[in-house]
Amino acid sequence: MAKVIKALHELGAKPLSNELVITRTINKPVITMELEGKYIHVFYQPSILPHTYNILHELRLPKKVRVLPDVVLLISGKEEFIEWGKLYRYSDHIPLIVEAKFSLAGRTEYETIDVAKAQVETYRKILSNKPYVIVPIYEESHVATWILSKIPNTIPIDRVNPRNETRVREFMEKVKDIVKRYI
Repeated sequence: MAKVIKALHELGAKPLSNELVITRTINKPVITMELEGKYIHVFYQPSILPHTYNILHELRLPKKVRVLPDVVLLISGKEEFIEWGKLYRYSDHIPLIVEAKFSLAGRTEYETIDVAKAQVETYRKILSNKPYVIVPIYEESHVATWILSKIPNTIPIDRVNPRNETRVREFMEKVKDIVKRYI
């Protein structure tokens, strides 16, 4: 999340507050920044939809898929209050989701390429296939990057870690490119 905020700052975005508010699932932005008259709301693990949505709309989401992306950017012309579970209503204003992964080597049932792929596909389905999804992966994973890159508007980048400033910079540039397209 820090690198996303830094990338926005490099674009010229100014924070509306000097405080970061880190919460999960309640849809309160960690920070809101202003850029060219638009507000960029940075959310940490927001709730995209209420748990009953899957039943009511028959999305048939896989059981192991968590519908809490790591970081979501919402861009609007005003400050927004997003109710819990209602982020899906703002799909036109969400240019980017970041779903960070440490490893996709299958060490646990949730650290697999299949789960990551299902998460990305689910986010895009719920949000009408509108946002880009960047998947930074801490470890090297050529297979994961190849498989995830087959999903439209998905940008997997492996080896994004403190020992690889080139890949960190590549990640930040992708964030900036996507935001610039939307502003």
